[in-house]
Amino acid sequence: MRQGLHNIITAYSPDRFKDREEYLERYPGDDYIDIIGHDNYGDFRSIKTKDQAVQALEIIVSLAEERNKIAAFTETGVGQRAANATWWTDVLLEVLKSSPSTKKIAWVLVWRNADKRQNCAAFPGSATVENFKAFEADPFTLFMDNLPQMYK
Repeated sequence: MRQGLHNIITAYSPDRFKDREEYLERYPGDDYIDIIGHDNYGDFRSIKTKDQAVQALEIIVSLAEERNKIAAFTETGVGQRAANATWWTDVLLEVLKSSPSTKKIAWVLVWRNADKRQNCAAFPGSATVENFKAFEADPFTLFMDNLPQMYK
């Protein structure tokens, strides 16, 4: 319990890193962190950087398992790459399904839509909206509508 609080969950979520040592460079310690996260836009620009994206997610899953933490992809999004109308399935989903480790990512959080030029999530009329629907329909993904009733 941190400072008498028991209802706060903390995530450690560095941006891009080259290896485990660099990821942990400023890690405050297991007593302070609940979620081993990762923020990454750069390696998710296109499928051309798939290897770097997969490696990063595999590192955070490995670290999370060693420390009995949750591994999460804590920030990404389409961003200004909206020209890639198939980003959701051809980049994000492809990376998430790439290895047994990447499949263990607990969740993906996309950042906000600042405006119609710089957006991280699909919105009505955006270039990626149809592909997002395919992403959501993929059996690998799980959305709130797919969850069982937990609070009756």
